[in-house]
Amino acid sequence: MFSCGLLQVLSQPAVQCTLRLLLLLSVILVQSMEPQVLPQALTCLSSLLPLKCPDDIVLAALDFLASLGEIFLPPEIQSQVLPKLASLFSALLTDGSWLLQHHTLEAFAHFVEATNHEEVIPQCLPSEEIKTKVVNFLSKNVPLEENREARLERLKLQSSVIERPRDRLESGAVEAAGDLQPCPKRARQQTSEEEQYETSLQAAESALKTLQTLMAQTPPPQWVAARLRELETQITRINAVQRTGA
Repeated sequence: MFSCGLLQVLSQPAVQCTLRLLLLLSVILVQSMEPQVLPQALTCLSSLLPLKCPDDIVLAALDFLASLGEIFLPPEIQSQVLPKLASLFSALLTDGSWLLQHHTLEAFAHFVEATNHEEVIPQCLPSEEIKTKVVNFLSKNVPLEENREARLERLKLQSSVIERPRDRLESGAVEAAGDLQPCPKRARQQTSEEEQYETSLQAAESALKTLQTLMAQTPPPQWVAARLRELETQITRINAVQRTGA
């Protein structure tokens, strides 16, 4: 279950880290996610993001929203998912932060290029200004050069957002990285498909190690247990598909 304790997320760094990891794991497992989980996830994000949650959670949420373009939504949940998805992209595209706007444009571009639900795209563009910004981004048009003050402000903001997750990991969960062993050298060059599998599995393993360390340091909120059961079900389903394909 994708359930949010808003006060916990806003006030407790450990819960913020847990939510961020769950979002990143959901990106990896989106193809096997139960359809009824998607409305719950988007309802959670719709309640959380307007409250000015930390930027690293917003970035993880953008990765999750972008990944939804890779799946076809069953008709019975489209009316629950598509309006929330449009509302989230619309709100994030109008955010005042330069860095978040850039990442939102990247996530939205990925969604647009992959989705089969083209009807939702116009609903994500609330104004002509945003529509022009998106069109310029998709067509690779370079905006006018920013002045020195705007550039310094952008670089400061970018640095603070990028370093926040690193500092959080170094202060608590960095021990998990020491347990990871380097992968053995392969006798042949990997194909692009094998590299994608390897990258996805390494990301999942690293996230689970970090989550394990975090849970050992701080008691997790109640909703984490239900979300972990959902992930366990998805992993079981992936294994079943792999055995069937073999």
